[in-house]
Amino acid sequence: MSLIAPVSDLRHAPRHGRASMTADQAAARLQCLIDCGFTQAQADHVYDAIDLPPVEVIEQRISDLTALGFDNPVKMITSSPAILGYAIDNIRGKISDLTALGFDNPVKMITSSPAILGYAPERLRLVAGIVANLDDRRDSMVMQIISKRRTVIDAVAAANPKNWADVRAVLSVKANAAIRRPA
Repeated sequence: MSLIAPVSDLRHAPRHGRASMTADQAAARLQCLIDCGFTQAQADHVYDAIDLPPVEVIEQRISDLTALGFDNPVKMITSSPAILGYAIDNIRGKISDLTALGFDNPVKMITSSPAILGYAPERLRLVAGIVANLDDRRDSMVMQIISKRRTVIDAVAAANPKNWADVRAVLSVKANAAIRRPA
């Protein structure tokens, strides 16, 4: 008698460990991704990263992203699979917030950094507000700040920086303070 369990198709045993769907449902959801333009490797990557929603949700989310102006939802979802679980109204709200802060093309900004959609709206507004007030602002600066600890973001906001060099100075001070902190 063998003590080794037979190897199953890993697509039916995602790494996130939730077994919330049958093998048939998993196969249908993977096939839906492929039918929507994902390669097998991209579909497997998304499947491994998240608990795939039902086929109807996958199709609707891709359709909604396209309607919002995203040219390549497949690439965005492959880069940040959690997008499949985000409410379209939240995505629309983040686009609106970025537009209100003076960013010319929030869709392009999100396309280049889809992880932006994973941050809380309040955090995004704070960081985008910092960047919007810089004389030398570039959209990519948002992603360079948004992933920092909240205390660091608050310190940058309190400094009221006028350019990216000012932001870097605050970030440097905060980084050095963290290094010197006793264990």
